[in-house]
Amino acid sequence: MTIAHQERPAPDVYRVEWKTGRVETITAHQCLTPSNHRLFGEGKERWLFHGETDGHWGLLLAAEADAIASVRNVTALRKQSPTWWQRVRAWLR
Repeated sequence: MTIAHQERPAPDVYRVEWKTGRVETITAHQCLTPSNHRLFGEGKERWLFHGETDGHWGLLLAAEADAIASVRNVTALRKQSPTWWQRVRAWLR
């Protein structure tokens, strides 16, 4: 039995702010919050980011919830916000 390859929508872009002050951007198809996947209350709560890389689905980032200050989906912001060059060109017109 074979599994047909399924087209996935474009991944979302997430902005991860660590409690240390570091800011990262990760592109993932799926983001699981700490409360979404905790099994029977066991273990530490974690943020999980999954995505497809080179045709293979896998875990891209797993981080303890205590280490992360905030996670924000910035995909829509990137699509709507004009680039600095677009703003300059609009100003010159």
